[in-house]
Amino acid sequence: MSLPGERDETGGIEPQRLLIRKDAMMRTVICLPALAGLAALGLVPAPAFAQESRTKTFDGPNATVTQTTTLDREAGTLERDRTATAKESGKTVSTSLDRQRTETGSTVARSRTGPEGATRSFEGERVRGEMGSTFAGTATTRTGEQYGVSASRSRDGAGNSQASQRITGPEGQTLYGRDRTTTRSRTESGGIRTEHNVSRTRDPEFRPRRGAGGQRQRPPQRGGRPRR
Repeated sequence: MSLPGERDETGGIEPQRLLIRKDAMMRTVICLPALAGLAALGLVPAPAFAQESRTKTFDGPNATVTQTTTLDREAGTLERDRTATAKESGKTVSTSLDRQRTETGSTVARSRTGPEGATRSFEGERVRGEMGSTFAGTATTRTGEQYGVSASRSRDGAGNSQASQRITGPEGQTLYGRDRTTTRSRTESGGIRTEHNVSRTRDPEFRPRRGAGGQRQRPPQRGGRPRR
């Protein structure tokens, strides 16, 4: 006798195996309510939620650092907030990061507020294609100056690739540019020759902002001291 929905012939499967398969299905149906009851009582781990949030706190000799990360896998979002408070002065440095998955890539937004209340930020969107990706965004300094940031990269099936980055000013002028190309070709002996070409352009008047005293800003030390 064949099972409902199956042909008369077993298709090479022995009748004993069909009975075993049917019995396993019945056991699964019977066990599901039991597992649900055990999960409600906390005797078995419940399935992980789509959104996860965790907070970490570090109490160092110079500062206290608190970081909260919230991840929503279903919505494709990531939020991370971090605050470092100096114990001696009470001043704080806070940073935030927001990422959002999109149908064509992702968006990102970052910001940092220093101990004096000045904020700098960066936001943009990455779009992925079949052979590469592009990025376009805006960077805002502590004094409110805005710069355009763009990048692209691509690769073909033969091992050739290219990448470029641009920083533009308020009027659209190019302040910094970098282009890189990689090409592969066959030599007369049958080997593979790879060539890398990199070119850079820079406006002589364009100088990245530096921290107090003309020094580049450094990340916080292990003790959790905020950046000045």
